[in-house]
Amino acid sequence: MFGAYDDHTPGAFGPPASWCIPRLFLVWYVPSSLGGGLCHFSTVHSRHDIRIRVKEVATLVERYGSVTLVVQDGLGDAVEDEGRVLIRDIGTAGGRLRRAFLGGWRMWRTVQEIRPTVAHFHDPELIPVGLALKLSGSSVVYDVHEDLPRQILS
Repeated sequence: MFGAYDDHTPGAFGPPASWCIPRLFLVWYVPSSLGGGLCHFSTVHSRHDIRIRVKEVATLVERYGSVTLVVQDGLGDAVEDEGRVLIRDIGTAGGRLRRAFLGGWRMWRTVQEIRPTVAHFHDPELIPVGLALKLSGSSVVYDVHEDLPRQILS
């Protein structure tokens, strides 16, 4: 699965407005058997970002039992929620360009080691990582929070 749905301005990016579905609805398409697990990764958001950790990862943990969250915040690896959330930190990259290129490479290596059944990400600079994961057999969810084309043009 590789989907791009903009839940803020339907039809602006991705499928027409009639096809848009709320972000968390995508969770229901995750296979019930997660042999390699579920991995959520981001080079932009920290481990305690409200949208990522508190809303999405918590929902995935509630439904599937455990999630690996891979971040780039420099706070080190951790285990939270009584062992149900494994946080892998790939270290800080410093600066936007270094984050995009060095962070993308580090993220690819780390997520590839995890070998997730389902990989879920938000950051546009990680689209090549998502495509590579898809080619290596993972189901991939690219979850769009913002209207990126509009952000680039403004």
